[in-house]
Amino acid sequence: MAGPGKGEFPVLEATKPNLVSLAAAQFLFAVDDGAGNAAVNAVLGGPSVGVIQNDPAANEATSLMVYGISKVVAGAAIASGALVSSDASGRAITQPGVAPNHQLGIAWEAATAAGQIISVLLTL
Repeated sequence: MAGPGKGEFPVLEATKPNLVSLAAAQFLFAVDDGAGNAAVNAVLGGPSVGVIQNDPAANEATSLMVYGISKVVAGAAIASGALVSSDASGRAITQPGVAPNHQLGIAWEAATAAGQIISVLLTL
């Protein structure tokens, strides 16, 4: 990665291996698959190990931002300052009121629709 882009401020980054291609997963919340590999978070409100920063093919290192301000794909409209969690596709949503209910960050800016890329202050 060539350094932080607009709306990013990396504080702590890490890498994890992955078994499947994550080429379409840049800026989605990631989880550990239980075997030490990165995978896209597939649990509504579930925990996360970071936000995927690159677009790795299968068996390439996955770059994760663990703490800082990261770009994240929105899964719905989000107000600036809202507490965010992950939807079942790894995208940021306003923190749901149902369990599991892991707060993953604070929206640094608003999203008006799903698919927009916003900045999120990570609080994993």
